[in-house]
Amino acid sequence: MVYVIIGISSKNGTIHRLTPMKERGEYQLTAPHLTADERKREVNYTWVADIEDAVRLIETEGYYARMYNVENTQAPDIISNEFIKVFRLP
Repeated sequence: MVYVIIGISSKNGTIHRLTPMKERGEYQLTAPHLTADERKREVNYTWVADIEDAVRLIETEGYYARMYNVENTQAPDIISNEFIKVFRLP
């Protein structure tokens, strides 16, 4: 199965896509119970190598995801779970 995970920035409405972080090659997620400031601290990042693990954390645990803007090469943003959609493609 192929997963496409997109999110919309609540700040400016730009479209983002979940891809592995360039410097590490893994997906970066943050727990939903953390404050906005805590989500930005590296010590609070949750790293997963497998897309299925990322999907599980997003869908069942409500995790936020750091996602890249699909329109340009800006730094990735943390997208709130409520603005993330997971698509499953055959």
